[in-house]
Amino acid sequence: MAANLHRFTPTLMTQDPRSHVIRSVAYYRAHPDETPEPRITRQAFGRNGHLSAGWDPRLWATQGQPNLTMVYGLSGEPLLNSNVDAGWKARLPGASGELRFEWDGRQNQRQIEYDNLLRPIAISEQAVNATSATTERMVYADSRAEYSPHNQCGRLIRHDDTAGCLHLDEYSLAGIRLSESRQFMNELSVANWPERLTDRDSKLEAEGETTQWRFNALGNLVTQTDARENQRLLGYDIAGQLTQVTLKRRHLPDKTLLSNRCYSVSGQIEHETAGNGVTTTRRYDIQSDRLLHLTSSRPGHALQDLAYTYDPVGNITRTQDSATAIRYFRNQRTEPTNHYRYDTLFQLIEASGRESIAANQGPVLRASQSTVTSAYKQTFSYDPAGNLQTLVHEGLRGYTRERVTEPSSNRSLPKPQTGEPEFIKSFDSNGNMLILSPGAQVMHWDSRNQLSEVIQVTRHDEHNDDELYRYDGHGQRLRKVLRRKTKSATLTSEVRYLPGLEIHYNGREEVRYVMNVDAGDCNARGLHWHEDPPEGIANDQIRYSLGDHLGSCTLELDEDAALISQEGYYAFGGTAWWLARNDTEASYKSIRYSGKERDATGLYYYGLRYYAPWLQRWINPDPAGDIDGLNRYRMVQNNPLRFKDSQGLAPVDPMNEMEQEMIAAGQEILYRRADDLPKEQRLEFESDFSAMIDFTNNAILSLSEPKLSKETRTKLRNIYGQKKSKQYLKFAAREAKGKLESILSGALEDYVSGDRFVFTANNQNYPSERAFSNPLETKANKSIYFNVKAREQSEIYRAGTIFHELSHVHAETHDYWDLFSASSRNDTKETSEATLKEDIEESLRIAENTPDLSEIGDRQKNSIQEHVRLAQETYQTSEHQAWAAQIAITTHNADSLTALVLQFRSPQLH
Repeated sequence: MAANLHRFTPTLMTQDPRSHVIRSVAYYRAHPDETPEPRITRQAFGRNGHLSAGWDPRLWATQGQPNLTMVYGLSGEPLLNSNVDAGWKARLPGASGELRFEWDGRQNQRQIEYDNLLRPIAISEQAVNATSATTERMVYADSRAEYSPHNQCGRLIRHDDTAGCLHLDEYSLAGIRLSESRQFMNELSVANWPERLTDRDSKLEAEGETTQWRFNALGNLVTQTDARENQRLLGYDIAGQLTQVTLKRRHLPDKTLLSNRCYSVSGQIEHETAGNGVTTTRRYDIQSDRLLHLTSSRPGHALQDLAYTYDPVGNITRTQDSATAIRYFRNQRTEPTNHYRYDTLFQLIEASGRESIAANQGPVLRASQSTVTSAYKQTFSYDPAGNLQTLVHEGLRGYTRERVTEPSSNRSLPKPQTGEPEFIKSFDSNGNMLILSPGAQVMHWDSRNQLSEVIQVTRHDEHNDDELYRYDGHGQRLRKVLRRKTKSATLTSEVRYLPGLEIHYNGREEVRYVMNVDAGDCNARGLHWHEDPPEGIANDQIRYSLGDHLGSCTLELDEDAALISQEGYYAFGGTAWWLARNDTEASYKSIRYSGKERDATGLYYYGLRYYAPWLQRWINPDPAGDIDGLNRYRMVQNNPLRFKDSQGLAPVDPMNEMEQEMIAAGQEILYRRADDLPKEQRLEFESDFSAMIDFTNNAILSLSEPKLSKETRTKLRNIYGQKKSKQYLKFAAREAKGKLESILSGALEDYVSGDRFVFTANNQNYPSERAFSNPLETKANKSIYFNVKAREQSEIYRAGTIFHELSHVHAETHDYWDLFSASSRNDTKETSEATLKEDIEESLRIAENTPDLSEIGDRQKNSIQEHVRLAQETYQTSEHQAWAAQIAITTHNADSLTALVLQFRSPQLH
């Protein structure tokens, strides 16, 4: 990153008196010789403080219609969201804030019915020019004895959705799902569920597919049994980190797929061994924790040896695979090295590397046995909203792609040879693309704006060649059906997706199933055919996939660690080269770029959206709204080397392994900023934050007194020990005050920016978890994640949780030992006070008897040892050394510091 490129390109923000950011200015420049160009993002807020309109730099420059317009109800809930990319959506909540009705720009209507406990029991939908259909029905268990042994009482036990029926057969005491059965619909038509159960059953296939899970006492998954009775057994170390995965198949020996996984003191994977003997090692930068080296090898042979180079802010500028040979073509030297260059907004503007000499411009490149490659360079230019304008490809087969963006939105199409693009015919009212490529691949969308069909070949008098998709009630794809017309018949093939298992059909006959085992860096797929497998492939073959930092499948190996295929990618996900030992084996590879499945259409399925790599954008607007900015089609902020997308919603840093694990466990990110919370939740969070500021400030004032009051000394003794002298307590007060001042200052800055706090669903693998942060992230980039459980605590504990997590960020505290009990927002003031009193007494007990540190992780042990070492180096006498060590350890324990400040709370807080 050239230093002079970023000279005079600050980021500026303007706030109104209510601390709302009403204008932000970034400066764009692609070359040091250019004059920085301001890019202004504008926001307007109503009298009640709600965001009412927003403009991206492109539309603000023309003073045009805002990208986003919001209308709110009297109680602050959003009623109308109008977006230039996604059209409008109106919603009508009920008296308790529950969503009752929804309408959108395609004239789709949706109605949700609830029972007396406000649990949804039916969802009805009506598309334009169609009759209303009940697309979902839910049944909950009552208190009858038959439900109690399976912990089903009060919980969902049957869910008829848009793909079929899901039976929830068993729960744990904590509400974690332990067994489920999926029945698919008889037909591919739109679901319309009658009220009677027997009538619903008649629409389902007779057999169900059952999946079971078992967890240990810490909430870690230890066994998963799929619908074909294959088992995955997971082993953990004493810190709860995954170390081993074993696959048990019927009538076959057990197979260890992953072993010897080791972690750094920061929790990053450093070493692991796949079941075929391939060892993968990772080396990280000591200061930034960035990945520097990723090596995969079998004895005596390096398969992949990736080295990464970064600019100062973390953008990848160079990658090199030293395990790949330098090649020559037409007297041109081609090295296994990629180079990348960025503008001042950190958008990728240049990428170079190597490509197959057969590389094309379309969505699909066939595998080849040829190792001949040539060099290429791609340059990208974007408009002020981040839409791709031109892609210039220099190489053996050079080309230029130009795109035209609709003046009033971010809808974009290839530039036609003559005339103007037809945006009206190419997008529906909700911004869904209707034509994937000019003159071909017509797309249809269901009433939930999910892709339901892609027509590959259109026939006027006969069936089309097409691919159909069906989803469950949460929007996850469960069925993919490919229909192709031949001279004599229509051939149908289908894939059904179940947890950890894919079942492939030819017509209605099951042909094979594929077991999927995802273990982070090492992914394995077991292929089992019911009849003879294709020539050249062994039945029950296990394929091991190794990836790069994004999780893209770069190497596919067999059980002997021999190469099946190797693939390289362009920056935005297209295949640059693909080497395979034979076409038959290569055809069974489906997991590709970013670890996602590529369909016959060339589209990548991400879970909630489809991505077209040759377009470098999503084919429909972000269903999560403006979570990733006002351009709802943009892919990973045009920085595809630094970020990846896990679900089709928002970019994440692939080096943030905590967030990757969180998403993989189904812990959905609900809101990326506190400002995005619904009004009631946002006001509650602001109130809790204000309470935290108050008691922190009160504590600082009390600890700053030249002579500590008797009341303050009592509060300190509750944390550090009853028999501590005044001199000791003064020493402890000074140390604690320094921490509190850092936390208070940082908290106020975080409140203004609003970027620190992320709000998530609960993690079913860790049912007791309330909030957390990533210890691997630097202070500037560290996010604090609050789940629903954190927001369901009593007021005093919600404020305490905010303080606890901020102490990790701004005071570098650790979790040496825990103090706080569970609480509920329904607790009375008396109950909250009594619970907190018990927790303070626990703190005193630990101070008097020393904490039990036998089960803490290596990272915490190293930190404690460092406090002891510093105390020994700083003080002469053993007494003062002991004082200093104890005070440092206690003050650096987040719960202890939280317990201290909560004693200075306002009497009104409970």
